[in-house]
Amino acid sequence: MAYYREVELDVEHVDKNKELRLSNLFLLFQEVAQEHAEILGIGKDKVFNNGRKWIITRQNVKINRLPRFGEKIKVYTYPGKNNPFFFYRSFYISDEKDNILVTSTSIWTILDASTNKIVTNPFGHPLPEESREFELPIPQKIEENPTNKFKEREIFYSDIDLNGHLNNTRYLELIQNLHDSDFYKNNKVDAIVINYFSEIKENEIVTLYLDKITKKEIIKGAVNDRDCFKAIITYK
Repeated sequence: MAYYREVELDVEHVDKNKELRLSNLFLLFQEVAQEHAEILGIGKDKVFNNGRKWIITRQNVKINRLPRFGEKIKVYTYPGKNNPFFFYRSFYISDEKDNILVTSTSIWTILDASTNKIVTNPFGHPLPEESREFELPIPQKIEENPTNKFKEREIFYSDIDLNGHLNNTRYLELIQNLHDSDFYKNNKVDAIVINYFSEIKENEIVTLYLDKITKKEIIKGAVNDRDCFKAIITYK
């Protein structure tokens, strides 16, 4: 069965335009995934306490409408098809009338924390498999390579999570901070695809590249010559 959490959007969830901030959207996905992992018996005792760590590699999101300040929503998650190397997990958000506001699909893997190598079949048994007819396809590799250097950003103490690197939700903050609140008032995000390649750590300088093609932006974050992530964002 899919797991869900009910959330009423408060001031910490939304931006100046009173819409759910994208980084908080990804944070809600991360939190419900963690809660569901505990229910399934694949939580911190089986992963973090065994010298392993969950890593997200790709995620895509389709936004029909971002929920707003004061709105009550349900954030759902469920696992997809079993794979010995990767874990597929889908998400969706509905409003009080069960309208689907946001859908997302992601790919995760488990790494050995000391070697950063993939741990195959880490739980020794398959997970339950679910699907929905409206779910997104598995996110694909981003082939585009933006070349227009836009800005640089140093990574600080407050950006780092318990795994010692930039949390995946913070990548969305790097991306969104390429523009101001007026831009997002006039340009509504329609879809996001993000690929995570390499960890970003404290005190590193991330160079952000941005190419624009009409209603599409291609973004890359790199540390020196090491590509760390790529994203494609399309606007309505």
